[in-house]
Amino acid sequence: MCAKLASSKDPNRLPLHGLAVFESVARNGSMSAAAKALGLTQPAVSQTLKKLEQQLEITLLKRHRNGIELTKAGQELFMSCVQSFDQLAGTINTIRQPKNDQQEVTLSLSTATATYWLLPRIADFYQHYPNTLVNIISRDNDSNLNTSSYDLAIPLASQKLPEQDFHIWPLLEEVVFPVCSPTLLVQRQLTAEQTGIKTLQELPLIHLDNNRESRMSWQDWVLATSQQPQLSLIEEPIDPHFNRGQTCSDYFVAVAAAIAGQGVALGWQHIVKDLLDDQRLVRLGNAHWRSEQPFTLIAPRRKALTPAVIALKDWLLQQTL
Repeated sequence: MCAKLASSKDPNRLPLHGLAVFESVARNGSMSAAAKALGLTQPAVSQTLKKLEQQLEITLLKRHRNGIELTKAGQELFMSCVQSFDQLAGTINTIRQPKNDQQEVTLSLSTATATYWLLPRIADFYQHYPNTLVNIISRDNDSNLNTSSYDLAIPLASQKLPEQDFHIWPLLEEVVFPVCSPTLLVQRQLTAEQTGIKTLQELPLIHLDNNRESRMSWQDWVLATSQQPQLSLIEEPIDPHFNRGQTCSDYFVAVAAAIAGQGVALGWQHIVKDLLDDQRLVRLGNAHWRSEQPFTLIAPRRKALTPAVIALKDWLLQQTL
């Protein structure tokens, strides 16, 4: 006997299309962006949202001239949608039985960490797990760690995440020091040891625009190292504001600019280590700042830790410097 399908007028039937459209609008931050992602027109998206609100008899979002804002009910429904859709995706991937039993894991991390730290090492993972495919999602901020679809992630900045929402494992020490191209030193007739604070101020410095992240700036770094007399570059009190040089919005671009000889950048040890070994960059002096909090590897508790996810997690935790 076949089960009876719910009719389109069944009041207990979930409005799946409306929920999917709502989730896309909330995740993308606007109706136009959601319409583009879904392949729909903006009026169709707006009409679907209105219908969903009528069906649920609640207001999910406030519409402004410059965008949308989720109500409290909308925020709760959005988080539930994200968790439910992630669970559905996980179930589908589990029962789909890919060819050759291939499993997939999605790893989210910064472009710089992916390019300069992960990719030179990932071949070793594939040697041990040839049937596991690692999908890489690069990002330039940590604003969507609670909502993005990923299995594992490396946050860009040290932060306190709620343990009830995330599995958290210490991964890498955060150590920061100045780096530049050997070519720049030759052009300026300097050596790596001739890098007092006054010398640095005379060089073009590469700044990182960190409006969305609490990343260390040149000013932060100078102030931090001044508290370590044995390592400090500061010979005498000096205003630590650096204004000379270009600004990059992504750390990957900042490192690329340093390699190209355009200036001195702050180098995060785990990212620039291979570049130092290859002599594409050189470290200036011995001053450095070391965070009390390491970079971490995280996994959202709303998703299951599959054997493939556990394999990648264990492998990543072995990749210490």
